[in-house]
Amino acid sequence: MNRTITGLLTLSLLLAPIEVGAVPLTLETGVSYQQQQNRPCVIGDPSCHSSVGFEFTLIPVGTSAGTLTSPVYTLDQLRSTAGNRFSVGIDVNQAQQTYSLESFQFNINGGAAEYTFTGPADIPAVNKGNGFSDARLVSFDITGLTGSGVFSATFANADAGREQFFLIPEGAGLLTESEPPAHAPEPGTLLLLATSMIGVGSAAWRRQRRSPTGGRIASEEGET
Repeated sequence: MNRTITGLLTLSLLLAPIEVGAVPLTLETGVSYQQQQNRPCVIGDPSCHSSVGFEFTLIPVGTSAGTLTSPVYTLDQLRSTAGNRFSVGIDVNQAQQTYSLESFQFNINGGAAEYTFTGPADIPAVNKGNGFSDARLVSFDITGLTGSGVFSATFANADAGREQFFLIPEGAGLLTESEPPAHAPEPGTLLLLATSMIGVGSAAWRRQRRSPTGGRIASEEGET
């Protein structure tokens, strides 16, 4: 009898689901990434740039503290936008107080969150430009996963403009590295342009010498 009970208890333990703890996120402050269309907001303000069909939660005006949740995204949607591995940039807009991130979570397919950050942690507004991160949360990995996910942020001491939480694909360069170089014309194009300008200038000079009266040259040349 005792052996039977022991066997049943052992079997139930083997069959019980194993609880896997959430992956802790690391907050890095003072890193500057620019929010762009290929780095879309999940929670943000009206100035967020996002591709068509990628929605985000608009922070209500005057929200100084609370918890905000992003729309529900399919993991394929996140994967096609930011890849399998990404971080979340945070752009704060402060006047006097220091922004406090109380917690941040990424929940996949409901239940307990798979990725979490537990604060509180202060985020200084080191970058004064709107749309440029002051910190980021690293890192998320959805390789091989299916289903859907949702982000949520709990914060306090927001005392100025609205914040932005946006996706940053792994390997994205910092602000100084991510800006595309200005387009420089090819040398051949410059040479052709210069030649054309010389030709136009020369023709105008010859016409001016032939007709000091300017606009009358056409009628004079037309006389027989």
